Amino acid sequence: MDTWDVDKVFYYDTRAEVNIQDPILGLVNSCVQIGVIAYIIFGIFISGQGYLDFEQARGAIATHVRGDAVANSIGKPGKRYFTAEEITYPGLENGNVFVATRQKVMRQQRGICEDFQMPCTSDNDCTRKKNGTCTGKGFCYETSW
Repeated sequence: MDTWDVDKVFYYDTRAEVNIQDPILGLVNSCVQIGVIAYIIFGIFISGQGYLDFEQARGAIATHVRGDAVANSIGKPGKRYFTAEEITYPGLENGNVFVATRQKVMRQQRGICEDFQMPCTSDNDCTRKKNGTCTGKGFCYETSW
């Protein structure tokens, strides 16, 4: 039967610090540290572009976005509610989910105006069903937003 040893019960370990005053060894130590840091920064990140490495995903995952979000308007009173379809527009991408964090809402009114998305050189370039005419600025003057 083992005897109870007081030295084993109260044993502790301390680290000793050794100060070696050799300038050559200190210079070698500093050069190795600078070399490792330079390799990581220049070799991996800058020239190798290691931050751009990716690994192809294995398996499948399905994501669902549920619920609504409310946004407080800056400068204008009132709130706007967004559905899950509005938040995730333009929909699911291949392997990604796009969640909007900022959305620009343009308040438009339908009327007869210059359509800057319809350049023209003559009235024939404009939409005939809308009775569009070409203005002097080179855009169709027709019913649009």
